[in-house]
Amino acid sequence: MTLQKWLRLYGFTLSLGIAIIFVTGLIRYLFDPGFVAQFQVDQFGYFLIFLVLFGSIYGTFSHIMFFCFLVLNLLGRGVIQYRFLWQGLQVIIVVSFIVIDLAYLEQMYLPALILIVSGLMVAYFKSKMTNFSAFVPTFFFMNIGSFLALVPVWENETEMLFILPAVLVCNAWQIVQLHQITNKTESLSKTPQT
Repeated sequence: MTLQKWLRLYGFTLSLGIAIIFVTGLIRYLFDPGFVAQFQVDQFGYFLIFLVLFGSIYGTFSHIMFFCFLVLNLLGRGVIQYRFLWQGLQVIIVVSFIVIDLAYLEQMYLPALILIVSGLMVAYFKSKMTNFSAFVPTFFFMNIGSFLALVPVWENETEMLFILPAVLVCNAWQIVQLHQITNKTESLSKTPQT
């Protein structure tokens, strides 16, 4: 992976986060009277700037979580020699954070359900595009990466549901693009040097 490809991935992830927060923010502005009360009509320009900045923050959070996932996955596979043990540990972490903490202790059932279902869907499509060994790491990243990116809005389920689409789409985009970016790099590195 070159720096140019990494920056291109970040730029598109950032744009995706801004676009989705912009759309969900406008929808929320139109249909949530409590949210509208925070902004007056003459401050609509400020509200649009707020959405762009908010989207860029969560696009960046998503990209940071992606980088952390890549490092953690590399270290985990290096430390734990057996793949099934590392993947089993990832499943245990997902269950403990999403099911036990988010659903049971915090009683935020809808965000937990959305995280699990979207994680399963993206992991299924990613494993169809590559191979089945990508299922558990993709499921892990989609759940734990999204879970950690949502920590700033942890106490408010409405805010969490407002941010969740942007984080999920950014995470799904990055994990799906990963094999395409690294495949090109691997094929270039296998060519003989003259």
